[in-house]
Amino acid sequence: MADISSTHIDGKLLARRYRLEELLGVGAMGSVYKAYDELLKEFVALKILLPTLSADELSIKRFIKEASLTRKINHSNVIRTYDVGMDQSKLFISMELVSGSSLKDLVAKGPLDVNENIAILSETCRGLHAIHEAGIVHRDLKPSNIILADNGFIKIADFGIAHTPFSSDTSGSELVGTAAYMAPEQWRQTELGPQTDLYSLGIIAYEMCTGIYPFKAETPMEYMYQHLHVSVIPPFEINFDIPSWLNVLILQLLSKDPKDRPNSALDVIIQLEKGLTCTNAHSDSCFEAYEVVDDPFEADKGALDLCPSSCDCNPGQSIKSPIHASTEPLIKDESTLKTKESDVAFVEEELENFVKLEPLLSPAFASLICAIIGGILFYLIAANSFFSGPAQGTL
Repeated sequence: MADISSTHIDGKLLARRYRLEELLGVGAMGSVYKAYDELLKEFVALKILLPTLSADELSIKRFIKEASLTRKINHSNVIRTYDVGMDQSKLFISMELVSGSSLKDLVAKGPLDVNENIAILSETCRGLHAIHEAGIVHRDLKPSNIILADNGFIKIADFGIAHTPFSSDTSGSELVGTAAYMAPEQWRQTELGPQTDLYSLGIIAYEMCTGIYPFKAETPMEYMYQHLHVSVIPPFEINFDIPSWLNVLILQLLSKDPKDRPNSALDVIIQLEKGLTCTNAHSDSCFEAYEVVDDPFEADKGALDLCPSSCDCNPGQSIKSPIHASTEPLIKDESTLKTKESDVAFVEEELENFVKLEPLLSPAFASLICAIIGGILFYLIAANSFFSGPAQGTL
């Protein structure tokens, strides 16, 4: 337990109600304490604005805005906000206290099991869906802001820079966030929306599946360049245990253009549930070969219809997005999806292209064949005459 007297809080009671017991952490905007609510007789978390920001008008406005926005959300996968208050010059927010650890601590141990990956992503998306339904963009989704509660729930926390895209507040155009997880549109300071958080989710999913961060950068400028211009190494090429459908989903989440990402967190949930059902119910028979395309994101991005009509786990569905069960790395470079020449999809496409060209090429082939046959016949006749002539003359 941290020594309360060693922090910027003097005394043990705040607003004659909250007994401060333990310093849980310090962030960019505030310190978070475990506190006991003497009035309601329960433990809560108190986020107290840092003294260095207590006179900053923008910081105060943002702090109050965080409480105002998060009070709208009541969902099991989002930290619940109770109230905002002030004790002398100390501005604070009372929140749900969650016992557990952050996803950051878990990811630091290495790649997660596939089922664990899917479970965490699904629960996080449920929280994101509730946030987006309230008209809020988190803007700072990262592993340290995702709490793995001891009761099994996944909780999204820290709305310090959350934004309402359609409000009159101009703070949404500020360049704020954590550089490693900021979407391209955040760097460009263009319009933000649910897909902004989905990009951050894609970075998180990549880390969970591979155990490494997808870009190589150290400075904010390097991060900006990577997010704007550099394609990631497909996660399947790093961890072959990743299902191919999940590889595709992560690449979609990491699209540079928000329009190329899934439409919503709910769409991601649907894809995850379909993929998990298919993975658990079937092995290779549940997947079809990758379709060879110039742009891996040309396919429908709204949903992954995983299974062919013969698949019991999802009968009647057609294949809209590329799914593969091969153990070979599916993506040979950073811009296109290619399969081995032996893949069925490649052979079928080449055959289809040949059939399309056949009407144009067949006359040439016919002429060539005739010329070859004529040449062979001429050679045979000439050779026969050459060898048979002298033989007859000796008789």
